[in-house]
Amino acid sequence: HIPLQSQPDVVRQLCDRHFGIGADGLLTYVPMPDGLEFCIFNADGSRDTMCGNGLRCVVLLLAGNGRIPETGIARTDSGDVRYTYLGGTQVMLQLPAPQEFHAPITIGDHAFSCINTGSPHAVVLLPESHGPNPVTFVAASCDLENHDDFPDGISTNWVWRDDVGEFHLR
Repeated sequence: HIPLQSQPDVVRQLCDRHFGIGADGLLTYVPMPDGLEFCIFNADGSRDTMCGNGLRCVVLLLAGNGRIPETGIARTDSGDVRYTYLGGTQVMLQLPAPQEFHAPITIGDHAFSCINTGSPHAVVLLPESHGPNPVTFVAASCDLENHDDFPDGISTNWVWRDDVGEFHLR
């Protein structure tokens, strides 16, 4: 067993959309008596700190099949995260409180707040009740991901509330 952090070429090959399985990253885990160890690798082979949605999927898989306790600790590169499997497809994570780590950044007509909940995120709350314009979404998201202030990248989150009051995230 060779740890993936010493094998970035393996991760790159697996994530390659033309010659591998195709992915934005690779999630790894080790079940533990009180929870699990959780790691995420980016498609370029580098190790990332945390992915809340990825962790929820892994907890759903493992706790849903009885391989880890329904309530426990996930050890991540961002620290320990408490989780609870609520049954069905429901998983609750107790993430660290968000911390602003950079002044808001304006891209086009949108001001993005820069917060860290274990990994850096740029978040914009849209005033309209539908998702972002696809062209604006791609252009602004790429601008943020490649911004000089974020040499390790940043996740971009577009949030809006629909006409019935439910929040959506892209």
